[in-house]
Amino acid sequence: MAVFYIDGVAQDTLAFTRGSIYRFDQSNASNSADVLTLSETDDGENNAGSAYATGVSYWINNVEVNRTTYLSNFAAATSRFFQIEVDAGAPATLYYYAVGTASMGGTINVTG
Repeated sequence: MAVFYIDGVAQDTLAFTRGSIYRFDQSNASNSADVLTLSETDDGENNAGSAYATGVSYWINNVEVNRTTYLSNFAAATSRFFQIEVDAGAPATLYYYAVGTASMGGTINVTG
């Protein structure tokens, strides 16, 4: 089963602090088939959830785009990332997941 590795750790549990900015760079060719994004629901859209949008921005080839453009141009892009500025009202738990591929992601604990 394929999973996301964060800094070399399979499905690592992450820690975010409200008010901080985090970037998920998926520019490496090994990421071209699996779009990572965030949700308040474990496994996101794969589990009847939706993408988390507050403070999230998407970038393709160093140009900020909307989520729809990000998804449709993801595989062909040479540079792709999204980032989140964690809002003061962010939930205590977020999840990262692969759009369209179940069980690849993990948990993000939000504090501060």
